[in-house]
Amino acid sequence: FTVLVLPNTITLSSPTDTSTNVLQPLTFVWNQEPNSDSYTLQVSTDDFSTFVINGTTSDTSITTSELDYYTKYSWRVRGTNSLGDGDWSEVWSFTTVDKPLPPSEPLIPFDGQDNVGTLTEFKWESVDSSSSYHVQLSTDSTFSSVIFESKEIESSPYTLTDPIGINSRNIWS
Repeated sequence: FTVLVLPNTITLSSPTDTSTNVLQPLTFVWNQEPNSDSYTLQVSTDDFSTFVINGTTSDTSITTSELDYYTKYSWRVRGTNSLGDGDWSEVWSFTTVDKPLPPSEPLIPFDGQDNVGTLTEFKWESVDSSSSYHVQLSTDSTFSSVIFESKEIESSPYTLTDPIGINSRNIWS
């Protein structure tokens, strides 16, 4: 016959402790504990007085896409069986990725515009919190033939310093 004992302490796996820029959806993963019938996952932004997640599963993982951007979370897991709950695992923390900025809307030159100068001025809508802009100019819509690129433009508008070809069709983003 088998002697039933309380579950042992769970070992956490992912996201790793102190990880940063964690993307969503996020899957919490821990090691299986043979004496556990189910597991309780708790995720918190404080000292577990309130919970972002407080769920039970028979699996060794839970996936979520409900976490806030650029937020530090702590998480822990414990196993449960018919005798009761095991001890909580170590507490691990992680920080989610910062919220991506919305794309900037191109304004000038507008799509399909003819007779654009060879030292073209590019203008776009500014995006709050942006520290720089990435501008590309290509001869094709897949941007496989980039003829100008800069990832460090600080503000709109921007004027090319090297002329582009005359009577050429170009696409920018």
